[in-house]
Amino acid sequence: MAGTLRTAGGEHEVLAFAHRERNVVCLRVTSLPEDARLSLKPLAEMNDSLAALGHPPPQVTEEGAACVAS
Repeated sequence: MAGTLRTAGGEHEVLAFAHRERNVVCLRVTSLPEDARLSLKPLAEMNDSLAALGHPPPQVTEEGAACVAS
């Protein structure tokens, strides 16, 4: 998926894709202010039927400039 995110601070290019062989989704956003933070909202928090599956919440760690949710 590629697109443009428009915010009060300007426009940001967004690129997202799912890895073909691993359970990984990658997201890249360009031109973010240095203090900007992206957050992940698990689908289970937005959908009761997914919450009923009982999957554990993602664990988020930072690895250098990357934020990794697993």
